[in-house]
Amino acid sequence: MLTSTLSSPLLRPRRTYRIAVSATFLLQGLCFSTWAARIPTMQQQLGLSDTELGGVLLAVPVGSMASLPLSGWLVARYGSRQLTVLGLLLYAAFLPLLGLATTTPQLMGALVLFGLASNMANISVNTQAVGVEAIYGKSIMASFHGLWSLAGFAGAAIGTFMIAHSIAPLPHFLLMAAVVITGVLLARPYLLPADAPREADAPIFVLPDKSLLLLGVLAFCSLLCEVLCSIGAGYTSARLFRPIRTS
Repeated sequence: MLTSTLSSPLLRPRRTYRIAVSATFLLQGLCFSTWAARIPTMQQQLGLSDTELGGVLLAVPVGSMASLPLSGWLVARYGSRQLTVLGLLLYAAFLPLLGLATTTPQLMGALVLFGLASNMANISVNTQAVGVEAIYGKSIMASFHGLWSLAGFAGAAIGTFMIAHSIAPLPHFLLMAAVVITGVLLARPYLLPADAPREADAPIFVLPDKSLLLLGVLAFCSLLCEVLCSIGAGYTSARLFRPIRTS
């Protein structure tokens, strides 16, 4: 059973793959929550109004949507293992670019790249999770997504500490990028070497039926709530623990 669900035999115990894939979800969530925790700081640095900030934040989903067809093709062509590593490394590497932004266009450009890498990592780590779930023969997907949410709390807590100690976003982002990159390199040898088999002539683009479309809407709403909660946690932390300035 363990070897029939993937296109090549397993080289390690299934628990090893589960831990490695869990780590990628944790690292991905940590990368996002690191940025989310410092949104108010970046808003203050660039002097953005709430309306302007809303427009700037739209750059992330723009990058995510742009990467959808590319990421799907790359996973099908090269496998989710390689794209997981590449996506997470890019995700972490683009994080310091946000801290380097000194103008609104620079921040929006960096956020487009950040969103692109985010979705690339998201598609690949979920493909890995599907493979691990197939090995176990039962539903364990919620445990992976739970770690992403847990990373949101961790990122908010770290962001709170950085804000309370008046640490600028750039050194904060550099530190977390180093943590994520190190984690990815450590997890890389233990990721699934191959994905679950798929039909060779399966089309890349297909129109979803009504039931699948409904599930997609529900998944989108759930993800939106999760993202908004992560941003809200970071924003609240920044407001509550803003350093007190003395004249």
